[in-house]
Amino acid sequence: MRRFREDHPVDVCFARGTFNSHPYVMTAMDEFLTRLGDPAFRSICSGLDAIWDERARRLNQMLAEHDLPVRVRQPFVDLDVPLHRPSRYNWMFQYYLRAEQLALSWVGTVA
Repeated sequence: MRRFREDHPVDVCFARGTFNSHPYVMTAMDEFLTRLGDPAFRSICSGLDAIWDERARRLNQMLAEHDLPVRVRQPFVDLDVPLHRPSRYNWMFQYYLRAEQLALSWVGTVA
């Protein structure tokens, strides 16, 4: 996770990203990965995929029943909301979600 090359010390990587060797991020990730190995922690996380898959399924069912042009996708770590019908009002949906303090990883039209 070094930001430069030993043979070219002035060739510094200025790219930013979640895991670009920031000490706080690396320490937090190390602690998280260490805890993942703990059986007590693993028992807490067991079955979460099934729980969130069911929640997404029920929410999508309600959205379909109300003929709303939106569905959720649940890949466990991120809940994203693809809009299935083009509309000039799609941007407002994201605006109102954020106004209610709900920031999702991705809201937008599915290609």
